[in-house]
Amino acid sequence: MKKALSEGDSIVYLDCALNCSVNSSGKVVVIHSPSPTGRALNEGIKPYVDKLEGVANSVGRKIDLLNLNKSLEGFVDEMNSKGAFALKFLVSDYDTSLDKLREYFLDGNNPVIFATFDNNECSFT
Repeated sequence: MKKALSEGDSIVYLDCALNCSVNSSGKVVVIHSPSPTGRALNEGIKPYVDKLEGVANSVGRKIDLLNLNKSLEGFVDEMNSKGAFALKFLVSDYDTSLDKLREYFLDGNNPVIFATFDNNECSFT
């Protein structure tokens, strides 16, 4: 799979995916494919997530995406060291959410001030 992806002219299909995120309470939320591989990956990351949550609880801090990303790097490294291929990538829902909020308020006939923070600059619409 790694070779096929590196060549750039192939599509690789998998029967599983994990979505790991951090909710507003600082807790890790994992959604996985219902396939056997998805369930196995969920079980595979569980020790990493449990350790992360244990450390966060012991120091009294919330988990953030940087913490989760670092923790999952350990899982990816372990998989790759065993001859398997694991790939982790980050996806931001911020832009999608921003567009939906803008549409909601602009289509609602309500007076609205909408602020965004991009490239360290605040803008108002």
